[in-house]
Order: sequence, then C-alpha cells, then structure tokens
Amino acid sequence: MLVHSTNCRRRTIPRLKRPRSCFRVPTNTVLVVVDPQKAFGSVVSVPHVEEAVSNMRKVISYWRKRGGKVILTRHIYKDESCVGSVSDFIPPIFGVLREGSPMGEFHDGIWFDGVIIIDKTEFNAFIGTTLEKQLRKLGASHFLVCGLTTPICVEGTARGGVERGFKVTVVSDACASQPMGEESAREAHDSAIVRLGYIFAKVVSTEDLLSLQ
Repeated sequence: MLVHSTNCRRRTIPRLKRPRSCFRVPTNTVLVVVDPQKAFGSVVSVPHVEEAVSNMRKVISYWRKRGGKVILTRHIYKDESCVGSVSDFIPPIFGVLREGSPMGEFHDGIWFDGVIIIDKTEFNAFIGTTLEKQLRKLGASHFLVCGLTTPICVEGTARGGVERGFKVTVVSDACASQPMGEESAREAHDSAIVRLGYIFAKVVSTEDLLSLQ
C-alpha cells in the first residue's frame, strides 16, 4: 500500500526576475536638455536638483563623445507680457527668468561651445520656438529628454514631441521636480515618469544610457 506522507513541505517556487528590456538608441537621435537653469533649485525649490544636474552632465558628456547633437532649452522672458498666468502662481517669475538674470543661466557644467540653445516661454518647448525645425534639420525622428522640472517642462516637451510624430525616451534620473500640492518632490517626479512611461515615452536611467556601446 502506498502511503502519502502528511509531513511533506510545500515547495515554494522562486519568483523569476523580469528580464530587462533591451534598450537601443536609434542613430537619428538628438539629446534635448530642458531648462537646466539655476532658478530651478533656488527660487523654485527642487530638492534633488544636484543629483539630477550631475546626471545631466554625465549624459551630455556621453552623448558628445558618441558624436551626438545636443539642444539646450532655456526658459527666458524678454517681455512681461510673455509670462501669462504663471505669475499668478509664482509672482516673482518675470524678474527671476528675465533675459540677463543670473537665475536664468545654466547650472555649471551644462553649457558648452557650439551647443544649440533654444529660448522658450511655454512649458512645452515646441510652442513658439524653432525646436521642431531644428530636430527636423538634424534628421531626428527620436529624441532623448531630461532636465527641469519633470512634471512641468520635461513632461510638456516630451508630450509635445510625441504629438509632432517624434519618438521620445526620458532619462528619468537626469530630471527632478519641485513638491506639488500634497506630493513631495520625489512623488511628483515619480508620478510624471509613470505618466510618460505609460504611453508617451520609453524610460531609462543614466546608467542604462551610459552602458550602451
């Protein structure tokens, strides 16, 4: 007679780690760094700005070594009429980002000779600028994006690119956010990355990008 032991331990099946998706950068890709300006991290509180800017520097350096093109956007007001409703929420914004203001300058180690700079006044860097024209001129159908701040101008520009037929990849840890409402800065950043990664863009880390040969 076959006797079944009642003392058999239940086998636990280890959870398999999901394999990491293979990330490749198309040859016709441009790096767009959105508003890496000193105002973001001083006048506008961005608690994780140093970490993000450090990663931006790494991404820019890596991209230049690959021979890739880099575009920097800069949120600058030449006239108070360009500010619109933003001043209702950040009253001193015109003075802070007025043309010639020290706060409008790039964080150290971001600018380099020959980089393309596009000034803008809207959250979406495609509105009222030559960004789309520059990308088309460079033959880009895809762009990498990072910068400040994640849920405002980075998200706005990424979405704007998708709406114009570009494919977009966000370098998530080369971005940072301010606190928003009841969300901490980290939560606001993470929420924006989740939204973008849901349908608008691929999401990678600085490490992912720098690991490419």
